[in-house]
Formats: sequence, structure tokens, C-alpha cells
Amino acid sequence: MLNLGSKLPANIDNQLNTSLAWSRDGQRQHVLEGNINYAGATITWLKDNLQLITSPSETEALTLADSLQDETYLILAFSGLGAPYWLPNIQAAFVGMSRSSGKAERVKAALDSLSYQITDILDEFTHQYGQLDDFIISSMLMVG
Repeated sequence: MLNLGSKLPANIDNQLNTSLAWSRDGQRQHVLEGNINYAGATITWLKDNLQLITSPSETEALTLADSLQDETYLILAFSGLGAPYWLPNIQAAFVGMSRSSGKAERVKAALDSLSYQITDILDEFTHQYGQLDDFIISSMLMVG
């Protein structure tokens, strides 16, 4: 989320969403937000559906144990891609897997996919508003 203050900008290009953050003493504050579909539920999916982990705390050690040469990526699109792409018909997929791609590589690919999407949203913030040094940014993962 990017705090926009009290005025909505006129140049929003539909890559990100605007929301009312709060209203205090009749003064409204707005935010610009980039939604990542299924972000928080990705860890639950690794645990419950793929059974690659038994606890979210295992992800750090697995990520550090992956093969640095592995090129496995996860397209995190269980319900399409959210901001800034808005492609509802894209489907999730592991790509770039090799015979040596194992549990650690798939867990790392899942975590990396979240980082890549957050980076894409921050790039869109920068594209629309320039340097972000003067803004408060928060990243929220909604566990689903």
C-alpha cells in the first residue's frame, strides 16, 4: 500500500487499486494498493496441498538449501495474476524445472514468486509517482 494523502491523483492507469485508508475529522486519506492474488495462502498450499513443509518456519532453511544453479520458477496465479497485470485467465505453473529440482527448489520458487510480484508492484508505484522515499509503504500478505 502506498499512502496518497487526501487527494486522489488524476493519472491512475488502472494497474493498481485505490482505497479509502481512513477518515479522521472529515479528512479522508487514500492509499494506492497492488493486490497479489493468493499471496498468503501460498505457504498454506505448500504445506497442505503439496506437503512440502509441515510448518511455515521450515521455508527459510529449505530456501537456503536449494541448488543455486536451479532455475525453477513458480507463476503464482492460482486465481489469475493481480496487480499490475490483471490477467484473470493465467494459470499457476512451475516452469524451468530440471531433474534435480526438488523440495527446496520448489519452496524457494514459491517464496521468490511473492518477491517478484511485490517488486512489480513497487516498480509500478515508482512509475506512477517517482521516487518512493517520501511515502510510507507497507506490504500486507492476507492469509487465505
